[in-house]
Amino acid sequence: MSIPVLFDPRLPAFEISVPGGIRGDVIWKFHVYRIALFLSYLARGDVRGHQFGTRWQGLTEQLTRSVSSIGANVAEGYGRSRPMDRARFYDMAAGSIREAITWYDASRLYLGDELADERIEQLTELRRMLHGALRALRALPPDTRLFG
Repeated sequence: MSIPVLFDPRLPAFEISVPGGIRGDVIWKFHVYRIALFLSYLARGDVRGHQFGTRWQGLTEQLTRSVSSIGANVAEGYGRSRPMDRARFYDMAAGSIREAITWYDASRLYLGDELADERIEQLTELRRMLHGALRALRALPPDTRLFG
């Protein structure tokens, strides 16, 4: 069993390395977004430097695209003022999490079971966080404005 992603010892160093323009945005306070960026960073490191042929190249492109899509959808949704609109993008992020899990599972042969299992567990943890945010959004009246 891996360490929960929020307590991953690599997280503080990653957070410091993120450009100030990202850290200074209000979305940086949203743990789901921050963890999505962290997992995207880890995914790029997971595939970097491995040369296993064209099958591996296709997997790496799909894996990194799906993991990167999580944070992009969270960011897009966070900018929406209506809960229904925000939830739509968070739902897309949840779909990207499931896709990333599938690509990590497909990459076991190249990355190894231990790394694939760790990332799948971290992505599952992120999915639970995102579902908590979705539950909170869906509890709001539909005409609520989240910011002015």
